[in-house]
Amino acid sequence: MLLEAMVGVVLSASLGLGMSYSAARALALQRQSSTQNMAVLQMRSLLATPSDLGAWCANSGARSFDLSLNNVDAAGIDATPSTVTVPYMLTCNTFTPTVSGANQSVTVSLTRPATLTTTNTGAVANALLGGSGVLSFGQ
Repeated sequence: MLLEAMVGVVLSASLGLGMSYSAARALALQRQSSTQNMAVLQMRSLLATPSDLGAWCANSGARSFDLSLNNVDAAGIDATPSTVTVPYMLTCNTFTPTVSGANQSVTVSLTRPATLTTTNTGAVANALLGGSGVLSFGQ
């Protein structure tokens, strides 16, 4: 009878460990998903509301934006929020449309953002954003 009880305890313990591991992985994936969503919203905001599109594209290259993250301590209580700087690269394309009609044509050179990509800064980007640590928007 004691042997059966010991086998039951071992099986219950292994089941409990498996459930706690699954819960921990689910929480880690939820944190990465949340951070990705915050980064996506910040990047969309950058693309949607440049103050001066021409100047923004003229100064394209390596830049960064800040993400404010709420840290939770081991007891599950919100701790002091931290700010993480996420580097990104902006590339712009210049295109020249021509409008023609009634013996006239107008050609204008326009510059617009083509891609906005976070750059992988190693383990920090991988831990925050998951996967390769890179998010990309563009054509």
